Amino acid sequence: MATWNSRGLRGSSFEEFLNRTNEMYSEQGLALIQKIPTPITPIAIDKESRHITLAYFDQKSTVDYIGAVQGIPVCFDAKECNTDTFPLANIHAHQVTFMEAFEKQGGVAFILVSFTKREEFYYLRLSLLRRFWQRREEGGRKSFRYEELEPGFFLPCRTRAGYSFLIWRGFKKIWITGRKQAMQNNLKKMLSYYKPYRRVFAADMFFACLGAAVTLIIPLIIRYITNDVIYRPASESLKIILSLTGIMAGLIIPEFYCNYFIAYYGHIMGAKMEYNMRNEIFAHYQKLSFSFFDNQKVGQLMSRVTNDLFEISELFHHGPEDIVISIIKLIGSFSILLSINWRLALVAFAIVPVMLVYAFYFNIKMKRAFVKNRARIADINAQIEDNLSGIRVVKSFANEEMEMDKFKVGNDRFVESKRESYRYMGLYHSGLGAFTTFISVIVIAVGAVFITTNLISITDLITFLLYINNFTEPIKKLINFTEQFQNGYSGYVRFREIMEIEPDIADRKDARPLMDVKGQVDFQDVSFRYEENTETVLDQVSLSVPAGSYVAL
Repeated sequence: MATWNSRGLRGSSFEEFLNRTNEMYSEQGLALIQKIPTPITPIAIDKESRHITLAYFDQKSTVDYIGAVQGIPVCFDAKECNTDTFPLANIHAHQVTFMEAFEKQGGVAFILVSFTKREEFYYLRLSLLRRFWQRREEGGRKSFRYEELEPGFFLPCRTRAGYSFLIWRGFKKIWITGRKQAMQNNLKKMLSYYKPYRRVFAADMFFACLGAAVTLIIPLIIRYITNDVIYRPASESLKIILSLTGIMAGLIIPEFYCNYFIAYYGHIMGAKMEYNMRNEIFAHYQKLSFSFFDNQKVGQLMSRVTNDLFEISELFHHGPEDIVISIIKLIGSFSILLSINWRLALVAFAIVPVMLVYAFYFNIKMKRAFVKNRARIADINAQIEDNLSGIRVVKSFANEEMEMDKFKVGNDRFVESKRESYRYMGLYHSGLGAFTTFISVIVIAVGAVFITTNLISITDLITFLLYINNFTEPIKKLINFTEQFQNGYSGYVRFREIMEIEPDIADRKDARPLMDVKGQVDFQDVSFRYEENTETVLDQVSLSVPAGSYVAL
């Protein structure tokens, strides 16, 4: 019988500790990870020990483990390495293909490598594996070394009862670090699209700040009039009121231009950035191989060029200015209200945390519903595209009613998801409106009490009411920004997924341009297979096709 140290069971001890670790995660409610068995057909069995001594695999294996961690789908393969050099031959092309498809569906795929001599585990992200894989395909190293790995993704082994256990916190830290690093890289690439339009962007931010400042100044002028000017002699107060009215009217002009610049030039900047990205992804589509389009729906690919890029464009334009305007208004109004009457300011802001909790809760619900909507409409687009592209076949077999029934199912699901999203949207907006009114009611009630005790004047209470909208509106904008950021960022991630797919066929770095073409084609010992570890379709074929002739294979 084979033992843990025997050649036939190499890596089994690592697999055993992973299985025990997964049981521990399941018992503690941290994760649910299942081992994926690979079907085999026995050829020879030892009659005495009843052990399989020879067998072959029925089908290709994908990954060793698949499951969910805190609501996030994960799949990974476990590999053991006795040296500091890991051969890429231990990973198969179909496994990489499976993991890439898994991440496209919103999951997280990785390789868990055990460096036995160093007693360390390494979390190999799929993006880093792709780089090593691409290097090998281009004729580079067929392995990667320990020194090439990212330092932040190592996890030391810990021994317990003869087995090494992954500690949940360590795994979670590694996973979060990987997500953060991926997000940082994506954000850097996103910010690079601002570079050609940095002057317009700087002007947009300037006018956003100026417009926000104007909205803070006007209530202060009104407070000065009601608190001081009206108590002066009639002739003097009239002159000052007319002068201040002229100043406020004059402030309307820069406010108008600020809003116009933001609305027009800001949107143009976003549209141009969307234009650049659309050119990039369309050009990339032209480079991809037939095999890519064989596994994709045209409707889904079109949504990457239209819906996703629109969400990104909205984030590029509205995101930065909404943050700047909201911060200026929120900090400015709070500071001004504190300087007027800190007691009443604290009363007004005491309701804000409750408002934030309510808003974030329903914003998350609404965001999930809208994500479902986008998935439903993408399915409908794909179904319409499939139907129209094959309309001749549909009509030839008189399948119109069947197609209508299929479309009705998808359309009904879309209406149901829209109903859910509108319910949450109604609760979200009506709730925020109610909170804003409630803050005004509380300010009036507490302000009236303060007036009776001479803690505040009537004019200051009026100023408070004018500023209430100035600090509730930014809160709404910042909450909406979280949704806008999620939509735009997820759209950009989907955009990058396409851009990072490499064509199956690419020229070598030392490839030379084809010159002096005469039309004759010669094959000399040409071999071809569709995937690694599959049978050879062409095996050392030699063929000569004279110019002007036709040959079919």
